[in-house]
Amino acid sequence: MNEENINNKIFELLGENPDRLAIIEENIPIKVQMEYFDYANLIRKENNYDNILKDKKLLFLNDTSLILKKEILSKLACLALPEAYRTIEKYLQLPDKKLINWAKLALFESKMLLESSLLDQSHVLISSGLGGKNNMLRYFIVVYLKNEFSFDATKKKVVVNEFDSVLKKNNCETELLKFYNKYFTLTALIPLNVNLKHTFSDAINECNQYGNFLVDSFIVTNVKKLTISEINSLFDKLNNNVNEQSC
Repeated sequence: MNEENINNKIFELLGENPDRLAIIEENIPIKVQMEYFDYANLIRKENNYDNILKDKKLLFLNDTSLILKKEILSKLACLALPEAYRTIEKYLQLPDKKLINWAKLALFESKMLLESSLLDQSHVLISSGLGGKNNMLRYFIVVYLKNEFSFDATKKKVVVNEFDSVLKKNNCETELLKFYNKYFTLTALIPLNVNLKHTFSDAINECNQYGNFLVDSFIVTNVKKLTISEINSLFDKLNNNVNEQSC
């Protein structure tokens, strides 16, 4: 299922209640998120966390193993109790470095559970590697420059103006735009109902009205920010595909 179809399914679930949407805002690696929620699901099946409040003091002891602290944090997050939330919050003030992301996820889950309990309304949880904000997900985008061109001041200004215009029109927020030798990267917050392909294709087309200098294809991901090495490798593959098609 592609990104657009996933977003449509989310809105079908939400219906007329966008307040039911809960987005993890923190930038937490997908691997850690998967490990956390797999473990949380296991704990719920066991239903063995009734006495966890008695053991919460173990979170703050240096000789408590990280494995046990993971268990305590996950079990606290399963309780719709202010005391459980405050305990996780206190732990995050001085956490073990290796458990920072785990504790952040526990705090988020605890907060969501408390709100659902108080409002008597379930939430739809949305997570991604890059996080989000205000019902928007964060995306990392790479747009390549055609081989025969280079970025001068005029082209940079065109990119900044046209992408800013198109993104604002679609209620997106630009966070960071950086130019490199043969491409530029963009980090932006994008509402779930925005068509990613159409939005960025429109922005590229608007830029290309001023010299046709950008490659039509682009990279967009909400899993992580790509490294320079990964971006260059994808650029080489793109050029190879173009050369093969022209032969």
